Amino acid sequence: MGLKLDGRLCLEILLAADCPVGIATHDDWLIQEARRLVGHLGLPRDRYEFQMLLGVRPDLRQRLRAEGERVRIYVPFGEKWRAYCLRRFTENPELLGHVLRALFRPGA
Repeated sequence: MGLKLDGRLCLEILLAADCPVGIATHDDWLIQEARRLVGHLGLPRDRYEFQMLLGVRPDLRQRLRAEGERVRIYVPFGEKWRAYCLRRFTENPELLGHVLRALFRPGA
């Protein structure tokens, strides 16, 4: 829970500042906290957006969009895409499962 609380504190500081914020997470708890903070601060939707990796949690991405949130999709590409993806999968093995499920999902 420590890392989540650290992420929440960083998010609180950024959202309270007068700058646009990209909330890059697939974590349900942090998204819920972000939305709670946004509501508490009364921020307009053009001040923040959620950012997600292509193929990871498409259900969550669709739900956020259906609820009016801005969602940017991150697509790794270029010469170093493979190293980036391997590093991300090593840091968070759960991501690989999301990507594999997305690859084999009907209509993918």
